[in-house]
Amino acid sequence: MQPVRIQGEDYVDGGYRNDFPLDVALSKGAKECICIDAKGPGVRKKISLPENVVNVQLRSPWPLGSFLIFDSKRSKVNERLGYLEMLKYFGKYTGFWYTFSNMTDWQTNWQAFIMSLSAQEFALLKKSNFWQKFYKYHGKKVSLEQVGEAFVELIGRILRLPADRSYTKEQFLNAFMKKKTELSFPPELVRSFNEWVELYYKDYFFLSKKNQFLFLDALLEKDMHLSKWFIEQTEVLFIAAKFFHFLKNETEEKCVINNEE
Repeated sequence: MQPVRIQGEDYVDGGYRNDFPLDVALSKGAKECICIDAKGPGVRKKISLPENVVNVQLRSPWPLGSFLIFDSKRSKVNERLGYLEMLKYFGKYTGFWYTFSNMTDWQTNWQAFIMSLSAQEFALLKKSNFWQKFYKYHGKKVSLEQVGEAFVELIGRILRLPADRSYTKEQFLNAFMKKKTELSFPPELVRSFNEWVELYYKDYFFLSKKNQFLFLDALLEKDMHLSKWFIEQTEVLFIAAKFFHFLKNETEEKCVINNEE
């Protein structure tokens, strides 16, 4: 980004000098500060907060791109992600990777799903290394009460559902179905080189999570028998594909009932 000359002075983005200007807010008398960390470069000042100041610092789990990217569309997406993090922090919404209305209940679906599993499939969930792999995929540990939501979010990330919006349960399920049929190239945001490399390994490498997931879903659609070895090799993605298949069937059944009514 080139400096801009204004009235004989050169100006650059203030983030280069102070990428988290909490001190500026404090100097203007702020007592309640909600800070969204954009993960930018630059100098970060060490600040001692007065005792009467409340400071909340939030950060989106999504990558926000390189600081060298100056793209208005990307900036709006990042701003929206930060805003949604704030709403989740204050209990207006729920979710880690995605943003769901507080009335969204994925756990009931998850409980019904695990009851439908065979003994061999259910045994996967009893393995400690299964959950270690899942937590690695998800990005953090979750409680038993959050497993359904976490698996739904994993499926959403595999299918690359947009995260810069809030969803009801019905909206997210409909987005599942629509994305499954489209599987289009991701939105045309300006991306850094590292993000393109990561995107390749996530989406287009033949052993990517996305391709394994879609392959498993296709096999489940055809009701094909999967060997025990194959299931164990893909255990987390297998359960994710099974859960996706379960949710898909449940959604289609509801659509049939609504049409009959």
